[in-house]
Amino acid sequence: MRTERNLTFFTSVLGCAAALFSLPACGDVDDALPAATADDDVDLRVLASDPSSAASFGWCPHNQSFDGVPTVIRYPTATSCNAIVDDSPLVLLLHGATYPYDSYDYLLEHLASNGFIAVSVDILADDPGGHGIAAGRVKDVLDELLATWPKASAIDPSRLGIVGHSRGGQTARYLADLLKGSGDAWTVRAVVGLASKGGDDMVLGGDETTGVMFIQGTSDTDQTADRGFENYDFSGSEDSVPFAQPGNLYKSMKLLQGGNHSYFSERDAPAGAQALVTQGYVLAFLAAHLMGDATWYEDYIRGDAVPHGWPNAVVSQVSDGFWRTAIDHFEDGTLPNSTIGGTLTASLGVSAAVVDLGAASGAQHETHALRLSATATGAGVTWSVPDVDAGDFEWLSMRIGQTSDPPSQSLKVQLRNGGVWSDPVAITDHGAIPMPMAMCPPPLYNCPPPLPYEHMGTVRVPLSAFGPHDDVEAVRFVFTGKTVGQEFLLDNIEFAEWILKP
Repeated sequence: MRTERNLTFFTSVLGCAAALFSLPACGDVDDALPAATADDDVDLRVLASDPSSAASFGWCPHNQSFDGVPTVIRYPTATSCNAIVDDSPLVLLLHGATYPYDSYDYLLEHLASNGFIAVSVDILADDPGGHGIAAGRVKDVLDELLATWPKASAIDPSRLGIVGHSRGGQTARYLADLLKGSGDAWTVRAVVGLASKGGDDMVLGGDETTGVMFIQGTSDTDQTADRGFENYDFSGSEDSVPFAQPGNLYKSMKLLQGGNHSYFSERDAPAGAQALVTQGYVLAFLAAHLMGDATWYEDYIRGDAVPHGWPNAVVSQVSDGFWRTAIDHFEDGTLPNSTIGGTLTASLGVSAAVVDLGAASGAQHETHALRLSATATGAGVTWSVPDVDAGDFEWLSMRIGQTSDPPSQSLKVQLRNGGVWSDPVAITDHGAIPMPMAMCPPPLYNCPPPLPYEHMGTVRVPLSAFGPHDDVEAVRFVFTGKTVGQEFLLDNIEFAEWILKP
């Protein structure tokens, strides 16, 4: 049953980018942050190259046991296997149940050819309940590798990334928690879950890592799509956060229409389209968080660019951990008060209800959202805003989804700045509004057949599209055209900035 309360009525590589993720390659963070750029710059960026085909180095293989655990290593080299690239971040891969630790070569080799030392270990947690033990075992392997591998001097342990598939994705979260503030050499900068097991027993925040990304397929019969939404929604915080607050993180999710569980590995088939789109997203994410290289981040992580021409739809969700102001995230479960401290009002002909999507059988997500519809053109819902100078931000960002066919292109949004309403801006001019998509239902149901599920994706409207925004007093969503009579889900309405922060 649905829980509700009703109310009827960017390509740019940033200068000194390492400093933006608190990496040691640059000077003070404050010196590294660029001055605010003109809003028009958002529209002038050129799409970055495809990260799935990027390669900066050769790579070499090495297999060895550490602390008695078989380990696969792929490392970058500029000339020969005796010339490993110095000062390289390390990426650890944790395999899934029944998926051999050496069946992820496509990803290890791609990361190595882009400057990472990529390592996969033969450790799998007993499930349930064994993830803490497995994480401790993995840490022992990492420590011995750092102490005994002849090429270990090339490793920068302060830049560790963890990638986990399926059960390994849950262990990855336990390992990040184990290593936080431990006083040893390892610092986890990013965690990536590939069809990761879900659950709220270990969720990630900024104390464990700077960034987290989840990649999930809709045709996954093992870790069904709701797990990806759950992992994303549980991670970090939805509240506004001040500059450099340690408790929050950057997070992203990529939902691959038609993606399945096994093709994140090469156990059942050689690397194909799913592996290639995965290696592109993983490189784009890890390059930013472990190397301070933002080449692909704006287009492929925050934006909707898709590596390697994945043939089906990809739905993106993204949240920046820093330098954003939440207008409303609905987590108090009530109307009419908003997160930012203003009020929400609906015009005549509008139906608005805050719903718990975790309790809604027809929706994904573990979050509250606004379920919104209207019966008249020009009807809308308005958030009052306590006079925000949004000049430091680049985007009006939101998570949004439509709940039924046919797709509607005419939902619009306005800002009132200094007492003057902007022209309405069509949301779909800046990103597609996700429609219900066929996804495997969670156990104990079978797939096929998949079932259609409501879900949201992130759409960001450049604030420059509204004109002046240095004294924002209100935000209004307006129903026009074919949106009348249609229903939408809306969440995480916020001012956000694309420039990477520490």
